[in-house]
Amino acid sequence: MLDRVSEDGWQGVPAAWTHEADKARGIYEFIKGPLRLFFFKGERGQIAVCTCGVRKTGQKANKAAVDRAARLRDAYFEALKNNTLTMVDENGT
Repeated sequence: MLDRVSEDGWQGVPAAWTHEADKARGIYEFIKGPLRLFFFKGERGQIAVCTCGVRKTGQKANKAAVDRAARLRDAYFEALKNNTLTMVDENGT
């Protein structure tokens, strides 16, 4: 799923793969069976910044995971605004 988003952008993503978990705060979730990967759209909306994943157990989105994603979204945009965003590659550097 993530490879497809990175290669094709949002236009290549079937509607069944994502859901808006919290419209007011701009939090979404990737859906794969009972698994949910929460994310928000980054600067200019071109990227997905994944925050946390959970196993869905009820009808509603996991409130704690949505709240965590919203806090990380706020921190991300604050770091962009202050020019303090740090990028870490897959090797941790």
